[in-house]
Amino acid sequence: MKIFYLDYNCILLYSGTNVPYVFVPSKQALGRACGVTRPVIACSVTSNEGSQLKSQIQQLKDAIEKLLI
Repeated sequence: MKIFYLDYNCILLYSGTNVPYVFVPSKQALGRACGVTRPVIACSVTSNEGSQLKSQIQQLKDAIEKLLI
């Protein structure tokens, strides 16, 4: 059985804002999702209006928001 400890500082920091956040099973899983071989403890997704990735970023944002419901 795996036990995951949540970072309560993050929960307190973001719970009162409109910043969507999610927890992942492991640092290794987040690293793989970011396309690197090392463990990753945090990442953010940002965009600007002229970005070619805007539609993909919007899809990711929508998927994260569905997890929060």
